[in-house]
Amino acid sequence: HMQNTIWLVTTLQDLNKPFEMMIYPGERHGWGGPKRVFMTHEGNNFWMRHFFDKELN
Repeated sequence: HMQNTIWLVTTLQDLNKPFEMMIYPGERHGWGGPKRVFMTHEGNNFWMRHFFDKELN
């Protein structure tokens, strides 16, 4: 629920914790079509950036 997301963001900001988040308005717990392609690419980029110090194109 959105109120939980807002609580999480507020808490992380209050604790001065860095975070990355992508919100998909109108979607439920899964994504399809172009959003799925985008989410997969961004997820892979996150792993490459934070665990392998590389960036995908």
